[in-house]
Amino acid sequence: MVPAASGPSLWLSVAAYAAAAAATAGTATATAAPAPPPPATRPASAAEQRSFDQFLRQYDPAPGASPSRLMVERPGGTGPWQLSATMETPPRLAMPGVCQMERSVFRHVPRAPDGQPWRADGLALPYVWLAVGDPCVAPARPVRLLQAMPPELVLQLLKENAALLNRARLLFAGNTQCARLRALPFALEALGKGARTNGAPTIYTLLFRSERGDLAQVDARYSRAELTAWNVSCPIP
Repeated sequence: MVPAASGPSLWLSVAAYAAAAAATAGTATATAAPAPPPPATRPASAAEQRSFDQFLRQYDPAPGASPSRLMVERPGGTGPWQLSATMETPPRLAMPGVCQMERSVFRHVPRAPDGQPWRADGLALPYVWLAVGDPCVAPARPVRLLQAMPPELVLQLLKENAALLNRARLLFAGNTQCARLRALPFALEALGKGARTNGAPTIYTLLFRSERGDLAQVDARYSRAELTAWNVSCPIP
C-alpha cells in the first residue's frame, strides 16, 4: 500500500515543493532563457567516502536501504563543490500496478558548528512509478509523493499524467507564466493534493519538469467520474 504519513515532516505542501523545485531551475525567467550550463561533477574522494561512512555508522537509515551513492557537483560550473549522498530502499510492489521505494538524501555541511559535517534531508521520502515487470526496477526519474493518497488514485494519476498534461496545454496559453512553455516536453516529477474546503472537489496536483528545468503545475479534479485539467501555474525563481 502507498504509505500514510508517518510524521509531520514527511510530507511537503504542494506550494512548498513547487517553490523549492522552481528555485532549482536557476535561470528560468518570465521570458524564454537559455538553459543553464550543467553542473560540473567529479568522483568523491576516498576521504569524502570515509567521512560519510563514519557518519552512517551513527545514523539509522531506512530498513533495507541500498549502499550509498555519493555525488560531488558544482552548480553552474563555479563556486565550491557540493557533496551529497543518496540511499534508497529496494523497489517493491506497493499495490497492483504501482512500484515504490523510499529515498534518503544527506548533505555535507563544511565547518558545521557541532562538528558533524553530514545532515539528513528529513525522513526517507516515498517515490512511485508504474510497474512494468516483476520484480520492480526503479526508473531514472521516479515520481515523488507529496501527500498520502489512496493507492487507486496514485495508479490513475500515474497512468493519466500525460493525457492530463496534453489537455492542460490549452490552459497554458491563457497563463502569462506558462504560455512560453506550452510546447515544451515535460516529465512528471511529483504528485500531491490540496485541502478540500467548503464541499468543493478535491484538487490533485501534478508537477512536471522540462529538460531545461522549467516547472509546470497542473491541477486536476473530478468532473463526474473523469479527471480533468482544471488550472495551471508555472512557478519561477
